[in-house]
Amino acid sequence: MSQKAYNKMTILHPEVNLDTGILIVSVHKSPETLPLRIPLTDSPTDLINLHSCTSRVCGDKITALTYNSPEIIDFFSTAVGVPCTLARFPAELTSRNYKPYLSRDSPLTEKTLKPKILLSNESPILIVNMNSVDALNKQIGYTNGKQAKADVFRANIVLRDTKPYAEDTWHQIKIGSEYFQVFPLLKSS
Repeated sequence: MSQKAYNKMTILHPEVNLDTGILIVSVHKSPETLPLRIPLTDSPTDLINLHSCTSRVCGDKITALTYNSPEIIDFFSTAVGVPCTLARFPAELTSRNYKPYLSRDSPLTEKTLKPKILLSNESPILIVNMNSVDALNKQIGYTNGKQAKADVFRANIVLRDTKPYAEDTWHQIKIGSEYFQVFPLLKSS
């Protein structure tokens, strides 16, 4: 399922409480629908409510665990408007590898460590540097090409006070007191 095909998915608001290890899903502007609370332990005790199935995500075959609890199925089916449930991706069962053809740097060899990625949009933090977009558009302008818009990068963090392409050299970024590893896929030429 995708939000393009099933736009009611956008009214679902997940929140992860790291202190309690609970996923709380609420329905936007629906006070009559109580939030759903789902434990996020590595090995859920209610394994009877999980079913292993194979699926495809961005062309890759994965193994997912789907919830078959009537409460979870009813919550998501009612919110989205079609029969559906929640699936979780157990990292210990399968994972996807970084695809070297996505990078303009030298390709990875068999001996090179291949970073694991779990799903296509695994990283909830996508960053765009507006000065990089401006520099890119300046280069595009020399060829009379179509200008790039920052929103096509689907970033949820926008930087404005950094040098163009500075992000290409970063290994980590600090947000609040947390450090996050940075994996730029495309480098400037």
